Amino acid sequence: MIPSFERKASPAAAKPFMAFVADDVTRSQLERAAQDAGFEGEVYVGGTDDALATLAEVVPARYLVLDLTDRADLIEAVNAFADVCKPHTRVLVLGVVNDVEVYRALIELGVSDYLVKPVAGPQLTAALVRLGEAAGSDKVAAVATQPGPRGSVTGVVSARGGAGASTVAVNLAWALSAGGRGKCALVDLDLRFGTTAMMLDLEPGRGFKEALDNPGRIDSLFMERAMVRATDNLSLLAGEEDVASEPAVAEGALDVLFDMLTGAFDHVVVDVPRWRLVDHAARFDRLFLVTEPTLAGLRDALRLKDAVRALAGSELPILIVLNKGGAAKRGELAVADAVNGGLPKPAYVLPDEVKAQAQAQAQGKPMVQIAPRAKASKVFFEMARDLAVDGTEEAPAKSLFGLILGGPSRERVP
Repeated sequence: MIPSFERKASPAAAKPFMAFVADDVTRSQLERAAQDAGFEGEVYVGGTDDALATLAEVVPARYLVLDLTDRADLIEAVNAFADVCKPHTRVLVLGVVNDVEVYRALIELGVSDYLVKPVAGPQLTAALVRLGEAAGSDKVAAVATQPGPRGSVTGVVSARGGAGASTVAVNLAWALSAGGRGKCALVDLDLRFGTTAMMLDLEPGRGFKEALDNPGRIDSLFMERAMVRATDNLSLLAGEEDVASEPAVAEGALDVLFDMLTGAFDHVVVDVPRWRLVDHAARFDRLFLVTEPTLAGLRDALRLKDAVRALAGSELPILIVLNKGGAAKRGELAVADAVNGGLPKPAYVLPDEVKAQAQAQAQGKPMVQIAPRAKASKVFFEMARDLAVDGTEEAPAKSLFGLILGGPSRERVP
């Protein structure tokens, strides 16, 4: 049963914006989108009948969002709201019917826009901005013309176990936060075996598991309770759950989470377990695929790259990070062999830093913090700089395995 919402509004206290949605996930996304678009008002959770009853008792808002997912006939449902809305009301409808004829019929009825659920946060923000812009000179002053700036989400994943994605994620996040490039959030999506908290000598916060299962709980209070501050500019979101079962991730939970994080942080770095990547690859702005210079590493990197391309399309930048260069010597592949085997040219190569990495693990600190002059640390700082400029500069691709090739070549990094 869909819970009815609390009727907080009154005719004397009508807001310029009101929304009636069917679930907590949509509520969280819409509240964030409304804030980004500059709308001030209320978002309620409930069914269509409750929305009709509430609007009959209050002065309708100038801007209205209606989630009609509980109605099979959207045309009939919209007609039912005609008696409780004023002629100048601008309406955004959400539904699950994906039919162009239905969309055209809704527009003919006077609906301003229609979105098919599930809807990502940026789509909602853009729709609300259009809703305000379409009102022309009559729109309220609270409506912004452009959504506010948001941070970027960078995924880091290992091609195979032990390739070093967690090491890359931790050091990259630290480098981003330490160089005056804004605030950074580090997220470890492996709630059972993740090591990012251990690498920073931190105890994970509480509530991450419950938030992924119930995304309606993802709000600013959740962030304060579940996130642990490593420095003034770096915060960690991780968990340490029972190894017997994998925590569930509700549909739309990561959309809500990343919407919240990108609104509060300039950079979000996500340590992604391989088994989660195929389901969530499309949510990243870029992906670092970390592999070792071995035949097995090459094989799995190619397989994972192809799988991500099939799911997320060609627009997602996939940057290859070759880790532990120089560690194996005899078993390593030369860069030409790797590229000829089908692997894209590595964007970055991290030379093996056995001593510095051992010291970092022993102290519970990132290598870039305790050994900033190490060759690998310099690569991490360069990765951070490239992310901060977000592809507006040319970034050098390191010589494979640190020193085997001569001068560095140039390769554009998204």
